[in-house]
Amino acid sequence: MQHVGVLSVGAVVRQRGFGLRVLAGEGELGRAVEWVHVSELADPGPFLRPGTLLLTTGIQLGDPEEYVGRLDVVGIGFGVGLSHESVPDGLIATCQQNSVPLLEVPLATRFADIVRFVADDLARTAVKAVRSTVDAERTLIRALGTKDPQTEIVRRLAKWLNGWAMALDKDRRPQAVFPAKARRELGQVQAELTRTTPAGRFSVSWSTDTDQISVHPTEHGYLAVGAPKLNPDAAGVIGIAANLLSFQDDQAGRAREAERTVRTAAAYLLVNGLHDEAVKIAKDLPQPPYRAAVIQDQETLPDDVLMIDDIGIFAADFPLADHLTGRAAVSDPAEDLPEAIEQARSLAKALTKPGIITRDDVAARSLLSQVDTPEIRAYAKALLDPLPAELLNTLKVFLAAGGSWAEASAKLKIHRHTLRYRIRKIEDLLGRSLGDTGARAELWLAIHLDK
Repeated sequence: MQHVGVLSVGAVVRQRGFGLRVLAGEGELGRAVEWVHVSELADPGPFLRPGTLLLTTGIQLGDPEEYVGRLDVVGIGFGVGLSHESVPDGLIATCQQNSVPLLEVPLATRFADIVRFVADDLARTAVKAVRSTVDAERTLIRALGTKDPQTEIVRRLAKWLNGWAMALDKDRRPQAVFPAKARRELGQVQAELTRTTPAGRFSVSWSTDTDQISVHPTEHGYLAVGAPKLNPDAAGVIGIAANLLSFQDDQAGRAREAERTVRTAAAYLLVNGLHDEAVKIAKDLPQPPYRAAVIQDQETLPDDVLMIDDIGIFAADFPLADHLTGRAAVSDPAEDLPEAIEQARSLAKALTKPGIITRDDVAARSLLSQVDTPEIRAYAKALLDPLPAELLNTLKVFLAAGGSWAEASAKLKIHRHTLRYRIRKIEDLLGRSLGDTGARAELWLAIHLDK
């Protein structure tokens, strides 16, 4: 759809009214003619641009090899019947050798007619290109009214380009790709973005053996396209597509935000026991029995979880663990939502590690497990280091006996006086009195951590 027909040298030759005859360069007649220029200079090269078809009668032809060697043209039209009755053999041979199309222009054919024909065709081509671009832009804009605008914009753009297109999010993950086989280009696109975008978000382009590829930033990601040839008019259409993707992302974001607001309002109604009212303003609400959770360190959650500040509300059978990356204190299933929330807030006081904690977890864990950290272990080791092995063992037995002199001395198989001597020594070395309940508790904790 993008590629509007371009006039070729062969197309000019096929205009029977001109009576042109090909004398050299038959294999290059597919070259595109971008303009026609008439010149009788000995060296017209400085005045010509690439893509020009040169018309001349050869008044100052000179050496054919030098003449052709200075030219960068798509072809030469040589008028006969004035300065030359026929096209010089040397010019024919030189053009054939250099693969330059050489056309014999009969005396009856005016150069002005050839110039006008090419100019009119270029004008028609330009109009077609504009119409094609406008049609493409309209088609892309209409995609906003479809069920999946992002996918439809990418699909329509790829078809117009006769190539492929893909929309990526800000993390360079594919959101829409057309055709499906274009996914094989994803790795190269991601690698190029990684290489070129650390300094900022801007358009990049490169070429492969088969395609010209370009990547353009959108509001929330990137648009990548590839085609065998990206014509100048393609840039405007690709820009429109990138802007439409940005617009669609913004609209979708606003819609999601509005939906979240509505669902939060519904959650407040549920908390206050107004389930029927909540159902009226939001769809797919959790059904009792509920679970409530205090959720921390979590960026996003599925819509199945209604959020009120840090409290998540969801159905009892919802697999929260499958969607959790942070920490959560989760209540038991309950018909009464306020009760579930109160229990979750109480459990949240025990949150210390990533993952989920429930009432059963708190009941099964000891306090010791909650303070078992590398820093606490290091403190415990430093606290007990002054004690030699015999005194450390004595301390362990004494604390295990709950401070009973008789029980501890019996287990150690030593006299009570010996035990008292050791305990005084331990107190001196540690700077703590074992008659103090707090000191005994601290030392008991240190012993159990120093393993």
